[in-house]
Amino acid sequence: MFGSRYTPERKRRAERKLERAKQRLEIAKQVVGIEQQTILVNAQVDALETANKKITNHQLKLLKSTNKKAIAAQIAGMDAQVEKSLPKMLESRHQAGQKMISSSSMLIQSVKDRAKS
Repeated sequence: MFGSRYTPERKRRAERKLERAKQRLEIAKQVVGIEQQTILVNAQVDALETANKKITNHQLKLLKSTNKKAIAAQIAGMDAQVEKSLPKMLESRHQAGQKMISSSSMLIQSVKDRAKS
């Protein structure tokens, strides 16, 4: 009647319950560890994405400035070509204009000569 409250069966059940609780605790610790690792990995991914965006923006700026430099160089080259060829073009236009004036003068003179005769 006044025997031990903890019979061998109750003791085994309590030990199994304690073992399951220890397993759940271990699983919970692993879950927390995984969640912490996930948070760290997500933070690293965010940092990498931000760095990638900065690098991409920097590359675009470099590309734009490189394009601007290349365009400026092309324009400078064209300017140099125009400066070289402009006097020749002006001279040839001047000569063509002189020829037109002389031929117009000759035409006017011939018209005047015809009118006189």
